[in-house]
Amino acid sequence: MSFAKPLSKSAKVMANIAISNLAWEADNDEQIYKLMNSLQVRFLEISPFRESSALDEISYKQAHNLKRKLKKYDIQTIALQALLFRHPELIIFKDEATRKKTLNHLVKIMDFANEIGAKTMILGSPKNKLRGKKTYKKAFDIAVIFFQQLAQKSKEHELTICLETTPVLYGADFTRNSNETIAMVKAINHPAFKFNFDRGAMMTNKEEITEVIPPNAQLLDHVHISEPYLRPLHYDPIFDCALAKTLKAIHYKGFISVEM
Repeated sequence: MSFAKPLSKSAKVMANIAISNLAWEADNDEQIYKLMNSLQVRFLEISPFRESSALDEISYKQAHNLKRKLKKYDIQTIALQALLFRHPELIIFKDEATRKKTLNHLVKIMDFANEIGAKTMILGSPKNKLRGKKTYKKAFDIAVIFFQQLAQKSKEHELTICLETTPVLYGADFTRNSNETIAMVKAINHPAFKFNFDRGAMMTNKEEITEVIPPNAQLLDHVHISEPYLRPLHYDPIFDCALAKTLKAIHYKGFISVEM
């Protein structure tokens, strides 16, 4: 594993840049934390199920141990993602009982988020949002009730849920593009329920940044810098300059999280 050179003391670092731990294996945690510290990147996004699917391992003890380790490197966990990773049984549109289990699962993660100090939870999970034979309207109506409950729980935990677009290319059949995702967020109409801009999804869907972000700036709460299929990140001068200019124009103050 090759590391970039540390920044000089005079280098300017954006305070709202985060890195997701989906980008490396757990065995490399300490190396990456050292690198983050040397680059003055102070914020971390994590998947609570990167190593295990067991809910009982998402605990106070785990949160305490991680916080203690990160404090050594002056790093703070700011968001959780891959919330339903390793849990294919939790399909929102399957039936009422499964929705209840899914809600309970997500609330348990909210408890963990509170312990770890994160303020945002990103919900993508295309396979867990498969509507199957249900019409889009039927699924939408079910989702409104479910996400309103989730938003209220999120508010109680002083968190924000950010819904992420999951393109058809990823096997999704619900909130497949920015228009569908934003329509869902608007229907929920809750301060604790926003949308996450995902660079990879936007590129996959060939959507225009200026048509998505500026009209919905008040609904945007998180940004993922990713490639389609979570490939390693490559700079796209046209797309990335347009994204940077747009975020600057709307005075975006949230986190920009690099996934890979």
